[in-house]
Parts: sequence; C-alpha cells; structure tokens
Amino acid sequence: MDIIVLEKANDYPITLAEAKKHLRVLTDDEDELIEAYIDTATEYCETIQNKNYMTTKLKLILDEINLPIKLPRPPFQSLEKIEVQKSDGMLEEWPADNYIVDDSGYFGFINRSNSHNIPGDLAEQQKIQITYTAGYATAAEVPARVKNAIKLLVTHWYDNRIPVAVGTIATNIPLTVDALLGLDRVVPV
Repeated sequence: MDIIVLEKANDYPITLAEAKKHLRVLTDDEDELIEAYIDTATEYCETIQNKNYMTTKLKLILDEINLPIKLPRPPFQSLEKIEVQKSDGMLEEWPADNYIVDDSGYFGFINRSNSHNIPGDLAEQQKIQITYTAGYATAAEVPARVKNAIKLLVTHWYDNRIPVAVGTIATNIPLTVDALLGLDRVVPV
C-alpha cells in the first residue's frame, strides 16, 4: 500500500496571526520562519495522527482489489475516481456502478455494489488506484487540541533554534504534543 499526496492543502489549521499571538511576536521580521514552523508542525502532527487536517487530494495505491477498502488519512471528503491496472499495464477507470462509497462516517469506505463487475483482463497483481479528497473543509473544524499541539511545537522550535541545549535539564515538549494528539490517533492496520 502506498499513499501519495497529489495536491497539498493550501492552508493550515492555524494562521500566522494565531501563531504570532501565541509566540507574543509583534513584528513581521520572522514571518517566513514562523510560517515554516507552522508547515512543519502541521506535517508532524498529521504524521503522528495519520490524518489530514486540511483539504488534501490523495492517491491510494493497492496491490489487489480486496473490497471493502477503508480509505486512510481521514476525515474523508469525497471520491474522485478508482482506476484498475489492466494486463497491458495501462490504467482504466472503474465505472462507478461497480462500487458504493460509504461517506457516512469519519472514514471513507469503498464496497462492491450489487451489480459489481471486476474486469477480467487485469494485471496479475490487480493494482488499484483510488483518488480521493480528505481533511477538514475549514480550519474551524480542526479540533482545538490539534491546534494547541501545533502552537506548542511552533513555540518550542521558535524558542529553541539549536538542536541541543547545553547546561540545562532537558524537558521534552513533544511529550505534551503527543499527549494531545494521542487522544484520537488513527492506528494503521
């Protein structure tokens, strides 16, 4: 199983203004640095939770057609298409009347329809590629604990710009972040 980001989200769960307020930064001198920290903290938190926070277009590649399929990196928004690899190596879109998309929950599921038809001339490995969109539609939908974890990481990296602090007792801020994110982490199966 591989998952590829086709289109990264255009925005983040927190804004530059929110991060600067949390940091108590009043000037614009380090906006670029703070934005880089927001991007990295968001990516870190998404990786820990196995989620996408903001609208992101993804492609899931599986080595076999084994329905039902639970789409990773929730929350699920919509399905664009499903393609199957033919024996000649070319991809062919699988007609929508062959499957049902269950978008009633947090995860998206793909299951066989009553009239499903799996093409007969598939490649030996039966590769399937699913293009879909996941993530919250707006930053307002992202849980507060996720936003707080991102702010904590941004603050930690902003205040500690070197990888090692000499002459101090080490304190692990990421443990606080992990505690916030662990509450609803998606565990891959």
